[in-house]
Amino acid sequence: MRKNKILCKSLKTVETLGAVSVICSDKTGTLTKNRMVVTDIYAAGEEYTPEAARDMMAVLRSENNVATLSKKREDIIDQVRILGGLCNSGEFDVATMHLPVSERRINGDATDQAVLRLSESLGSVAELRRDYKKVFEIAFNSKNKFMIRLMSPANQSTTSNNT
Repeated sequence: MRKNKILCKSLKTVETLGAVSVICSDKTGTLTKNRMVVTDIYAAGEEYTPEAARDMMAVLRSENNVATLSKKREDIIDQVRILGGLCNSGEFDVATMHLPVSERRINGDATDQAVLRLSESLGSVAELRRDYKKVFEIAFNSKNKFMIRLMSPANQSTTSNNT
């Protein structure tokens, strides 16, 4: 496998590949360019495309009298924006911040990149990260398959008055 420039993370992978007769791969660009994009958002029982979510946020924020249902939908999409921007290890490359969101370089894995681009398209991630501070984090790892990030409003004290 080394001769074919195939890197396996564990011996179990090599053993498993010995029994494989067919390998299917994605040739849409995800593997070759490591570039994922969010195609659908499903939140609070509703499905949105990223474009519809952006349009809804823009229209609803520009209106003064927002209907209750529309306000609820705006809040749901805003929660997606907040979670996508704060619970994300990706970082925009400062040198590319002048470019459109789709062309900016992002330091982070492909999933973080896709979610960070979505969040930024819905509102400023930089503003979110200024408004909140990270209190605690357990980074994603392949064993647990999750990450935990505890955030607090930046203007809120995290000290307690225990004696």
